[in-house]
Amino acid sequence: MYAAAKNSSTLLAVVIFLTIILSPTTLQAAHPFLIVTEANFPDLQARASSAPWSTMKSQAISSAGITYYPDDDDFKGKVINLSNIVSGCALAYILDTPN
Repeated sequence: MYAAAKNSSTLLAVVIFLTIILSPTTLQAAHPFLIVTEANFPDLQARASSAPWSTMKSQAISSAGITYYPDDDDFKGKVINLSNIVSGCALAYILDTPN
């Protein structure tokens, strides 16, 4: 469970890093905390059709549908689970817009 969460977190960090490095635009003044803007969606969606981005897309869609809930006493597990779901949903929202 934790290894999968660590892989997902690493994957998200890689996506964010690549988005910043490869993006032709920098952070916009209207949303200083957003890394990706809607104007970047078409480019990111195009990249998602080939490796390694296609793997990231499928993992994001898969993690967005997680239904596993750790035991009530496992707070760390709940936090990791929530992080994976939110990260997966955010990336799936960008890469799989129709769904």
